[in-house]
Amino acid sequence: MSNYDFNNADKQSSFELIPAKTIVRCGMKIKPGGVGDSGWLTVSKNSGADMIAAEFIVTEGEFAKRRWWAYYVVDNGNETAMNISRQTLRAILESARNVKPDDMSPEAMQKRQIANWGDFNGMEFMARIGIEKDKTGQYDDKNKISEVITPDMEEYSYKQSTFTPPTTTQAPPQQSGAVPDWAK
Repeated sequence: MSNYDFNNADKQSSFELIPAKTIVRCGMKIKPGGVGDSGWLTVSKNSGADMIAAEFIVTEGEFAKRRWWAYYVVDNGNETAMNISRQTLRAILESARNVKPDDMSPEAMQKRQIANWGDFNGMEFMARIGIEKDKTGQYDDKNKISEVITPDMEEYSYKQSTFTPPTTTQAPPQQSGAVPDWAK
């Protein structure tokens, strides 16, 4: 029988919610679902919509390493949901790439473009945290992004992104129906 020493393990993390209206710098990690452009999207079990399955990780400060999750509908979904997702994703690009929302210069327009959905994987930006209440009473309340902080806002402080999502590879997921490494 082996002995395992946990004396050097970190203390248990708190699972309390990050308070509403807290501003954090966070990184975005995509859980690839093997669907769509380069396999970065996931199909909704309920609607069949193609979504980004995102995990957000606070990168610094009092709430560093705290996480929450969200889905962004980007194709084959309800138009309202897709529009809200596109607005949020645009704001994430603007925050991460230091672009003011009203800047329509060719440089700014170029910074709002991506080669594929994987470009969001590892992106770091500023956000105001909110709390989503569970309407059913079955689950705990959870954190969410209530607003992405963009360069036109007083709270914005730009610094070059240093966030790398905690994965073994930055490469796009496998193609042609193969099961991605994370799903094995």
